[in-house]
Amino acid sequence: LLGLLSILSPFKIRRKAAGCTGCRRCSKACPQALPVHAATSVRSPECTGCLNCVVACPEKDILEMGLQFHRGPLPVPVYPAVLLFLYFAVIGAGMAMGHWQSVLTIDDYRQLVPLMPRLVH
Repeated sequence: LLGLLSILSPFKIRRKAAGCTGCRRCSKACPQALPVHAATSVRSPECTGCLNCVVACPEKDILEMGLQFHRGPLPVPVYPAVLLFLYFAVIGAGMAMGHWQSVLTIDDYRQLVPLMPRLVH
């Protein structure tokens, strides 16, 4: 499911080949071991958009997270902010439509939340 969302995502990691030194730090930093150093745009279903490759790149503005239809880079905090907004929007829509149901009541949450530090797996 995450792979499908990754492929359909409007956000992609892009690499400017002209300024790339070929150090491969981006590929080494990728938790999925994707060949970021060889791609102009990472279009793999394994890419989770973690931005480790962008952070690891020693060259300025060579790797960037951006929209497919927009050429400029996005500031790093924009991507997680959009994901959080979408996450809460889906939950809010489910609650508004009555499809978000739980057997726990508000009183149950009031009792369980203070106990969270003591709950372990």
